[in-house]
Amino acid sequence: MKGLFKIWLVVLIGAGIGAIVSHDSGYVLLSAGLYTVEMSLALLAVLVALLFVALYFLIRLVVRTYRLPNDVRGWKQRRGSRLAQNAMTRGLLEMSEGNWRTAEKRLVRYADRSETPLLNYLAAARAAQLQGEHERRDAYIRLAHEHMPSADVAVSLTQAELQLADHQLEQALATLRHLRSVAPKHTYVLRLLRRLYEQLGDWEHLRELIPELRRRKVESADELQLLERKTYRALLEQAFLSKDKNQLGQVWISVPKSLTTSASVRREIPARRSQAGLERAAGGAVRADRVSGTRQTPVSSREVPQGTPGRPDAAADPRSPEPARAAVGQGTRLPRGLRQP
Repeated sequence: MKGLFKIWLVVLIGAGIGAIVSHDSGYVLLSAGLYTVEMSLALLAVLVALLFVALYFLIRLVVRTYRLPNDVRGWKQRRGSRLAQNAMTRGLLEMSEGNWRTAEKRLVRYADRSETPLLNYLAAARAAQLQGEHERRDAYIRLAHEHMPSADVAVSLTQAELQLADHQLEQALATLRHLRSVAPKHTYVLRLLRRLYEQLGDWEHLRELIPELRRRKVESADELQLLERKTYRALLEQAFLSKDKNQLGQVWISVPKSLTTSASVRREIPARRSQAGLERAAGGAVRADRVSGTRQTPVSSREVPQGTPGRPDAAADPRSPEPARAAVGQGTRLPRGLRQP
């Protein structure tokens, strides 16, 4: 519509000029030295208009020629970005279809021209992982970090996930510890650490991590309670199997009150003693703990499990060392609160 309006405007202006010139074309005399030029005013106007158009296009040609290298560079960048976007889309589709080798090639082919090379390299690292190519996977992780150092958390999280999936537990532990130092409040980092400590059987570090998991609400309350029972049960088993006489009593003392004072645990406290050597050691550790003032626990006949020689039969106090020794005795079950569900 605008183009049609412009055409009509030019036609009207031309018709007006033609009507004026038809009555009086005018006269122009140009003199320069010995030369003179005579022409009508209408012809001079036409020549000036043609000269203006010629100068306009000449200036535009010069400017475009000067800007040609930049224009070509911009065109190549736009073309490369378009190719990179198409390659990334095709690569992700190939990964979804299980064609990991083809997906990897597509993802890295135009990654250096992509507007988001980080995503290309992270996806390529996953494709290499699925092929079992660990060296290429690590190379893509390094390239992703080099292209965007500010995305350290995202890159390291992907690296930790891939290492865990490939059962490279020691490498994953180093990566996750680095992540925790960078982002200590990141809930997904804490969840991966919890999963890794369970796989490693590192119950001591898992016990230290549980309060942070509860504070950040990484898991539900029921999940954390089950995890806590599993952790302390494993710690008690380790203390018994290691034959460390002091460790046994200390582990039992560290068991949370919520696990030792529940009704279900009280009903399940074993009535038998553990081996005599471990029993005396655990009792000595608890007595030393009481003398040091770290815990004041009254000793009475209620602390002695049923069947103890020389003491009346009564319900045992779950905080006493006797149930700890009985709980890890040979052939004796742990309290329900510390058993795995």
